[in-house]
Amino acid sequence: MSSTAVIDSVRIASMRTRCARKTGATLFILILIMLGFIANAHAEIRVLAAGGDATTGATEEIFANGDLVGSIDRPSWSVYREMTTEDIINNYDVFLIPYNTSASLYDFDWSTRVLPILASGGGVIWEAPMTTGTAGSPLFDQRGIRYTCPNGTICYIPNSPLDVLQAPGITDGITGDFTFTTGYLLNWDAQLTPFLQANATGLGTITYGLYGEVNAGRIIVTQNAQDDSGLSTGTAAQVNAYNLLVNKLQWVSSSTLPPDPNLRFVPNLDGMAEAQAVATLEALGFVVSDILYSTTDIDFAGNVISQDPQPGSGAFAGDSILLIVSDGPGPAIVAVPDVTGLAQALAESTLGDAGLSATVTTAASETVTAGNVISQNPAATTEVAAGSAVAIVVSTGPAATVIVPDVVGATQATAQTAITNLGLLVGDVSSAYSDTVAEGSIISQTPSAGTSVASGSSIDLVVSAGPEPALTIVPDVRQLSQADAEAAISALLVVGTVTFEYSPAYPVVDAGNVISSNPSGGALVYVGSTVDLVISLGPAPITTPYVVGLSLATAETDITAAGLVLGAVTYFNSDTVLAGNVISQTPLGGYPVTPGTEVDLTVSSGPALVSTPSVVGLSQSAAESAITTAGLIVGSISSVSSNSVPAGNVISQTPNGGTQVSAGSSVDLVISTGSAAVSVPDVVGLNYSTAVNRITSAGLVMGNVSTVSTRRSCGVVRSQTPTGGTSVSTGSEVDLVVTRTRFCNPL
Repeated sequence: MSSTAVIDSVRIASMRTRCARKTGATLFILILIMLGFIANAHAEIRVLAAGGDATTGATEEIFANGDLVGSIDRPSWSVYREMTTEDIINNYDVFLIPYNTSASLYDFDWSTRVLPILASGGGVIWEAPMTTGTAGSPLFDQRGIRYTCPNGTICYIPNSPLDVLQAPGITDGITGDFTFTTGYLLNWDAQLTPFLQANATGLGTITYGLYGEVNAGRIIVTQNAQDDSGLSTGTAAQVNAYNLLVNKLQWVSSSTLPPDPNLRFVPNLDGMAEAQAVATLEALGFVVSDILYSTTDIDFAGNVISQDPQPGSGAFAGDSILLIVSDGPGPAIVAVPDVTGLAQALAESTLGDAGLSATVTTAASETVTAGNVISQNPAATTEVAAGSAVAIVVSTGPAATVIVPDVVGATQATAQTAITNLGLLVGDVSSAYSDTVAEGSIISQTPSAGTSVASGSSIDLVVSAGPEPALTIVPDVRQLSQADAEAAISALLVVGTVTFEYSPAYPVVDAGNVISSNPSGGALVYVGSTVDLVISLGPAPITTPYVVGLSLATAETDITAAGLVLGAVTYFNSDTVLAGNVISQTPLGGYPVTPGTEVDLTVSSGPALVSTPSVVGLSQSAAESAITTAGLIVGSISSVSSNSVPAGNVISQTPNGGTQVSAGSSVDLVISTGSAAVSVPDVVGLNYSTAVNRITSAGLVMGNVSTVSTRRSCGVVRSQTPTGGTSVSTGSEVDLVVTRTRFCNPL
């Protein structure tokens, strides 16, 4: 059977979506409640085990023994790699990644495999995470999980006693007795909490197991390979590993959070028209971040040829998708022929035969025959696209010579006319101060008068600007207001261009004041020169860092590093944000503010605490009502006898009344069953003092004592009420009739 056929069979065997499963489960539970069978209901757990060196494991035994209701599929690596993440989400409740020595065969990528499963509300158990398989990059760089010792090698720490931490639903009924203590986890993500730790000599506390809720799902990360080492009938350590795996499977498959509604799977856009691809992505809530265009070997113009992320990747609404669209087949590439020295007609024909065209300009040449090509661009042998133009310069033969006229002292207009009338060109025209040449007249020329030049040559001119003006020093106007600076400049100079910039960090220039001038203060310039100004807009705004969700210490570090100040810190109870982490901030993250602005934080003080009500002495029903009214739950209830507390009333509670506890905590009660019953001792025939001792030792008290006359013994119990052997409450009275004689009265 092909791998595709195996996958299809798996899909057919368990074709149901998580949404459908939850809807069906809700209806089923309602029916069971109506029938009174809810206590016996068990949800089926569907497990996919990818990887692992054993073909069987504790998970199969758990389902076979009936400890949990469900089943497990263990596809080969080739079948698993054909599965999409969406296949796993739709068909399984738990993604189990057993310890695996062939991880490179499997794709355990965090962003495309594990995270989308968690976002959908699924559960993940990851045993001994080492790499992400074929994705090629370590999981640890993305999520902060390490599977290594401090010295960079795998650790072996035998006989390390494990400390089982309190993790309800995971460590229930588990001791610290396990068969393996090799390797451990370091630097985990803040969302994950330890539930198995040990103390190792020289290494301090080391962690073997982590758990936590990520997005809508639950994940457990462990060092050990419990799926293969746990046994329900083995050593104490193997049984412990088995029971822990039962708890883990049940816990990760019991998430009460709704799936992330933003979870999407990137569609396959290959071959789709650009507009259709964009519409498809936008309909799924994705953002097309960019579209690049590339030529292809075939005519595929306008269609998608590549995308990032790849099809089937798990992503979320709002994520960016890059598209690469075909421009169609690229043009043919040809080598430019050498046409220098050829006649113009032959050069154009040669270029045309090569699939190119020509643009023609002319120039005089003393060496190239008129009508022939002087030069070309691009040069010969250059590779260009077919149809490109090649610029050729065609010779007009030797240039005619002209004697440069003398225009020094003439006005600029007269000089330019004289130059152009001889077939020459006016070149660069500059100005200079002159005390001898009138303003607007020519001071000098290049080439000089009488020089023989080619027709069409350029003549450069220097025009007099009149006598040189007086010099002055530019005033230093830095830190002055714009108005004051312009007033200072306008005394002898002219205010030029005024621009606005944010103030440098040092020195800080207030908004509206001058940052700099050009020329700068102290420069020697001509009277009437222009001075440009740069005016401050004040300090450049700073983008407030996002610190929501960070610890207070980290948030303060980020705020001060951004050039801002930690403002007021208030604390507020939160059931969702860890104690000590930031709930909200003002200003919001990403908001532009001026340097030194205070950022106020609201920090979580953890879940709200409630005061345990005092219920000692109350009836059981009154006590339970008081506990639930206070937002707590009734815990374990035990019963003992009491001589002081009436039956049905509370003798004691744990925790005591007035104790501050988290909402939803349990309160245990001890209920009185009333006084304990005792058997009345038989004291008939005993002397009076002995009878009294026996009665009081039995927890009873002396009642009425009367006497009866006799001629023989004195002080002997003749009768008692109640009679010996009668069952009475502790503290009950016993009446006696005691003998007396004429000469002896024992009372």
